[in-house]
Amino acid sequence: MRSDPLQETTPQSFCPACKQGGDVASGGQWSLIALVILLASVARGVLLFATPLMPGTNGVYYLVQARSLLLHGSLGLPDLPLTF
Repeated sequence: MRSDPLQETTPQSFCPACKQGGDVASGGQWSLIALVILLASVARGVLLFATPLMPGTNGVYYLVQARSLLLHGSLGLPDLPLTF
């Protein structure tokens, strides 16, 4: 009787680190990932807060709407304009 080779495979057989009983990602790899995320967040923050102007194509629109809602209880511009 012939056995099916797919029945003999386990998730550990596809991962060399799992065969050795180790973790898939070591602490050094997680540190590198955390460092990349931290650097990307800092770079984005520097770009966003480097100028007093609002970033984005319609960033000011949302400020106008939020201020109008807080002060008057209604939208400042009731319909989104084609260009702001």
